[in-house]
Amino acid sequence: MNNWKWNSTYDEAENLDWLILRDGPISKYFSHEILNKDIKSLVNVGYNIIDVNLKNWTISNYQSKMKDAFEFPQYYGENLAAFGDCL
Repeated sequence: MNNWKWNSTYDEAENLDWLILRDGPISKYFSHEILNKDIKSLVNVGYNIIDVNLKNWTISNYQSKMKDAFEFPQYYGENLAAFGDCL
């Protein structure tokens, strides 16, 4: 991941990651156009974006779906502790 630095002269392009992630790792978008623009900008500065579709996830399969989405190793234990270890 890119080493983050704050630019004291406000520049949305340089500080986009901070603006999106300052309140936590989840941001709600109301426009697909803006979301796609921001994804491109984050990729351009070195972020690895993982696109996860939760449509077919269930309580019984979500751990294996996360394993696939995040490309966790085969030994992933499919529990919260293992999830933290693999991140």
